[in-house]
Amino acid sequence: MIYNSENIKFCPDGKYRWVYELDMYKNPTILFLVLKIFGVLIAIPCLLMLVPLLEGKSLEYVWDKSKYALFMFGLFFLCVFIGYYIVANKYGGKYCVIFEMDEEGVLHRQLDKQFEKAKAMSNVMILAGLLAGSPGRVGQALLVATHSSIYSSFSSVRKVKPYRKRNLIKVSGLLYHNQVYMEDEDFDFVYDYIRTRCPKVKQ
Repeated sequence: MIYNSENIKFCPDGKYRWVYELDMYKNPTILFLVLKIFGVLIAIPCLLMLVPLLEGKSLEYVWDKSKYALFMFGLFFLCVFIGYYIVANKYGGKYCVIFEMDEEGVLHRQLDKQFEKAKAMSNVMILAGLLAGSPGRVGQALLVATHSSIYSSFSSVRKVKPYRKRNLIKVSGLLYHNQVYMEDEDFDFVYDYIRTRCPKVKQ
């Protein structure tokens, strides 16, 4: 059964396409990802600071030797927060993405900051109408506007985790993590579509 909604369109080439505009101020998903990456990097030297405890040193000794480094780490995390909001402001507070999904996998394309949701969705609609013939410059416009992309092949996906309140489904393989966004009313369809097509994910 083909699914169509106000947001998600089924195109003649067998792909579902939709555009999602994430509010970078209200939805903290990207901020959490950045903090997680830097948190892992900083966790290593923090653990090394505890080695003297294993060697019989006192807690006061360890604190005296590491308090300045811990202060710098805290300052670093503050800079990460400030940097995130500077970038969010540069993008107008919006992270615009176009998704393509079929039986084989899902593609996440980040659009340039100048390429707004309304314009992207308009091109998707035109593209859907032209795919039976030749997509021509419409498809090229979407590719030109693409900043970066990540593709998840369902055959290699190991984990599918839903975050309904953040309009997010995390699709993870061995070496990649894809983030799929959708509107509230489309969440169940996208989640079930992805989950049921990933043979390595426990149902």
